[in-house]
Amino acid sequence: FHPDERYQRTRHPRILQALPREVLAGSVHGLLARLDVLLRDASAEAALAALLREAIPEYAPGADADATAAAVLPPELAPSPESSAP
Repeated sequence: FHPDERYQRTRHPRILQALPREVLAGSVHGLLARLDVLLRDASAEAALAALLREAIPEYAPGADADATAAAVLPPELAPSPESSAP
């Protein structure tokens, strides 16, 4: 469970149900508008990662995120090896 989530009991004594965190609709719409702009810019990878960290505080891409993306995305969308260079 996330620390900001509330829980409620279920019929089963060892199972809790997390209730969704409340968010402001305007905040979500603003983030989605910014996301839309960034997704149209192939060079916005760093800005996109920053937006994801802002929108989803738990977001922490793994060290193998590029390898995972390369394995599941079509070749034209997969990250290139040079985009991973520090």
